[in-house]
Amino acid sequence: MITLLEEIESLNPSISIIPLTHGKFALVDPELYSQLKHFTWRAVRSSHCWYAVRRIQHGAKTITIKMHRAIAKTPEYMVCHHRNGDPLDNRLRNLKNMYPLEHTVHHQIYRHHHQSA
Repeated sequence: MITLLEEIESLNPSISIIPLTHGKFALVDPELYSQLKHFTWRAVRSSHCWYAVRRIQHGAKTITIKMHRAIAKTPEYMVCHHRNGDPLDNRLRNLKNMYPLEHTVHHQIYRHHHQSA
Protein backbone atom coordinates (compact mmCIF):
# COMPACT_ATOMS: atom_id res chain seq x y z
CA MET A 1 0.00 0.00 0.00
CA ILE A 2 1.45 3.36 -1.04
CA THR A 3 1.39 6.15 1.55
CA LEU A 4 0.39 9.74 0.87
CA LEU A 5 3.98 10.88 1.45
CA GLU A 6 5.31 8.35 -1.08
CA GLU A 7 2.68 9.52 -3.55
CA ILE A 8 3.74 13.16 -3.10
CA GLU A 9 7.39 12.20 -3.61
CA SER A 10 6.54 10.28 -6.79
CA LEU A 11 4.66 13.29 -8.20
CA ASN A 12 7.53 15.67 -7.55
CA PRO A 13 10.98 14.05 -7.87
CA SER A 14 12.67 17.30 -6.77
CA ILE A 15 11.61 16.71 -3.15
CA SER A 16 12.04 14.03 -0.54
CA ILE A 17 10.08 13.86 2.67
CA ILE A 18 11.37 13.26 6.19
CA PRO A 19 8.59 12.24 8.60
CA LEU A 20 8.52 14.08 11.93
CA THR A 21 6.50 13.79 15.10
CA HIS A 22 3.08 15.48 15.54
CA GLY A 23 2.02 14.38 12.05
CA LYS A 24 4.43 16.86 10.43
CA PHE A 25 7.07 16.32 7.75
CA ALA A 26 10.05 18.21 6.37
CA LEU A 27 10.84 18.68 2.69
CA VAL A 28 14.47 18.09 1.70
CA ASP A 29 16.47 17.71 -1.49
CA PRO A 30 16.63 14.08 -2.71
CA GLU A 31 20.44 14.13 -2.66
CA LEU A 32 20.38 14.88 1.09
CA TYR A 33 17.67 12.37 2.00
CA SER A 34 20.01 9.40 2.45
CA GLN A 35 22.09 11.37 4.99
CA LEU A 36 19.10 12.69 6.94
CA LYS A 37 16.80 9.66 7.03
CA HIS A 38 18.98 7.77 9.52
CA PHE A 39 18.27 10.24 12.33
CA THR A 40 15.17 10.55 14.47
CA TRP A 41 13.77 13.97 13.60
CA ARG A 42 11.07 15.65 15.64
CA ALA A 43 8.72 18.54 15.00
CA VAL A 44 9.19 21.21 17.65
CA ARG A 45 6.99 24.26 17.93
CA SER A 46 8.75 27.57 18.33
CA SER A 47 6.88 30.78 19.15
CA HIS A 48 4.86 30.76 15.93
CA CYS A 49 5.90 27.82 13.76
CA TRP A 50 7.27 24.27 13.62
CA TYR A 51 10.89 23.25 13.01
CA ALA A 52 12.55 19.88 12.35
CA VAL A 53 15.11 19.06 15.04
CA ARG A 54 17.04 16.17 16.48
CA ARG A 55 18.84 15.85 19.77
CA ILE A 56 22.22 14.37 20.56
CA GLN A 57 23.82 13.66 23.88
CA HIS A 58 27.24 15.23 24.41
CA GLY A 59 28.39 14.01 27.82
CA ALA A 60 25.85 15.32 30.31
CA LYS A 61 24.65 17.94 27.85
CA THR A 62 21.83 17.55 25.31
CA ILE A 63 22.39 19.43 22.06
CA THR A 64 19.54 20.33 19.70
CA ILE A 65 20.38 20.28 16.00
CA LYS A 66 18.01 22.15 13.71
CA MET A 67 17.68 20.46 10.33
CA HIS A 68 17.66 23.69 8.31
CA ARG A 69 20.84 24.98 9.97
CA ALA A 70 22.60 21.63 9.42
CA ILE A 71 21.61 21.54 5.74
CA ALA A 72 22.64 25.17 5.09
CA LYS A 73 25.80 24.76 7.21
CA THR A 74 24.82 27.93 9.08
CA PRO A 75 27.59 29.33 11.29
CA GLU A 76 26.58 30.00 14.91
CA TYR A 77 26.74 33.76 14.40
CA MET A 78 24.28 33.69 11.49
CA VAL A 79 20.56 33.00 11.00
CA CYS A 80 19.15 30.52 8.48
CA HIS A 81 16.24 32.16 6.67
CA HIS A 82 13.48 30.21 4.89
CA ARG A 83 12.83 32.15 1.70
CA ASN A 84 9.24 30.95 1.23
CA GLY A 85 8.35 31.33 4.92
CA ASP A 86 7.82 27.59 5.49
CA PRO A 87 10.22 26.43 8.23
CA LEU A 88 9.65 22.78 7.32
CA ASP A 89 10.74 23.33 3.70
CA ASN A 90 14.44 22.60 4.13
CA ARG A 91 15.45 22.33 0.49
CA LEU A 92 18.70 24.17 -0.22
CA ARG A 93 17.07 26.60 -2.65
CA ASN A 94 14.73 27.70 0.17
CA LEU A 95 17.50 28.39 2.69
CA LYS A 96 19.68 31.46 2.93
CA ASN A 97 22.23 32.27 5.63
CA MET A 98 21.94 35.86 6.85
CA TYR A 99 23.41 38.02 9.54
CA PRO A 100 20.90 38.61 12.36
CA LEU A 101 20.44 42.31 11.55
CA GLU A 102 19.93 41.54 7.85
CA HIS A 103 17.29 38.95 8.82
CA THR A 104 15.49 41.38 11.13
CA VAL A 105 15.42 44.10 8.46
CA HIS A 106 14.14 41.58 5.88
CA HIS A 107 11.21 40.63 8.13
CA GLN A 108 10.43 44.25 9.01
CA ILE A 109 10.27 45.14 5.30
CA TYR A 110 8.14 42.04 4.58
CA ARG A 111 5.70 42.88 7.41
CA HIS A 112 5.49 46.53 6.31
CA HIS A 113 4.62 45.59 2.72
CA HIS A 114 2.02 43.02 3.77
CA GLN A 115 0.35 45.26 6.37
CA SER A 116 -0.11 48.14 3.92
CA ALA A 117 -1.55 45.91 1.18
